[in-house]
Amino acid sequence: MRRDGAAARRALHNEAGSPEGDGRTFPGTPKNAQCPCGSGKKYKVCHGMNEA
Repeated sequence: MRRDGAAARRALHNEAGSPEGDGRTFPGTPKNAQCPCGSGKKYKVCHGMNEA
C-alpha cells in the first residue's frame, strides 16, 4: 500500500488530517494564535475556517 507524501508526513509528525473535513472548532481561540490541533498553522487558516 502506497501513501501520498502529505499523508505520510502527517502520520510521521502526528498532524491533523483535514481540518476542513473534521468539523472541530476550538471556542475562545484567538484567530492569530497557533491552532490547538497541533498542525503548527494559525487558527484562522486551520480550524478557524470551520467557524465561517
